[in-house]
Amino acid sequence: MCSDYYIKGYDRLDESVQNMVGMMAMAGGFIDEMALLLLEDDRVMVQVDELAECVSAYVSNLGALPDAVFLILSSLTKWSVQEFRSRALAATNTAVCFVALKLFGDLHKLPWSLCDGDLLQALRTLKEQSEPDEAVASQLWRLLASGYPVETLVLILVAIRNLPWGTGGVEQQHAAAAQIHRMHPLLQQDQVRCRAMIHFMRSLLSPSSSVKEMSCLAKRQRGLERQVPFRTNGKCMFMREAFQRWHELNEHGKMSNEVKHALVRQTSPNYAALPEDARKAYTDSTASEDTLILLP
Repeated sequence: MCSDYYIKGYDRLDESVQNMVGMMAMAGGFIDEMALLLLEDDRVMVQVDELAECVSAYVSNLGALPDAVFLILSSLTKWSVQEFRSRALAATNTAVCFVALKLFGDLHKLPWSLCDGDLLQALRTLKEQSEPDEAVASQLWRLLASGYPVETLVLILVAIRNLPWGTGGVEQQHAAAAQIHRMHPLLQQDQVRCRAMIHFMRSLLSPSSSVKEMSCLAKRQRGLERQVPFRTNGKCMFMREAFQRWHELNEHGKMSNEVKHALVRQTSPNYAALPEDARKAYTDSTASEDTLILLP
């Protein structure tokens, strides 16, 4: 029964709903293509040419469709082929005008219009005009009037052009507020809002994972630099001589790790027990040593 209900659900729609579904199936195709582009990259200013190409290409392809396609689709509605084609094209034009007004229309307004084309020339044109009413453009105009470096303002326009137009930021703020409220249900609205703002900006207030990783590596490197001398000293020369003597006494033997560790552990006390003249002789012998000694 469930399968029969859903499979035949379209037949249960009334005539007006069937007509609307068929018409929107033809008129809303370019909106799906634009949505797919924006889901991959929601920086509208960066993708404005691709978005405009989606609209123009879809309208051109829709007008060039053969009558056989409209005949098949019109069979799902109560309209004739001619009426369905006319209504579908009219709905497409309405959708295109709506997108042009709500999306592309805003791109021709400040501050987005400054991010199109030559950014340096756009700032020069803005400086020659009177102060605009738009907040961002007004700040840029005041900075230009005060002699602020234009190169820095160009970088600001580049940042504006790369701003996302999606709802990711709002959703992250909502998630932060929901998490704070779940952990502290007794907080008032203003308290939740303040704490959620700090939680939302934690990525700016704390180092990123890559920065933390580089900091740990730098800390380990500093530790190794403290442990490994850049030049040899008298104790290094004494330890090297101890290893050489062992190999002389054990010509065909292989030094085990236990013996190596024992020699290294005994180096400091044995070196400290030497007379001062002997230690000075070992220190003087390092004058020509510029690299780290490699023990055998």
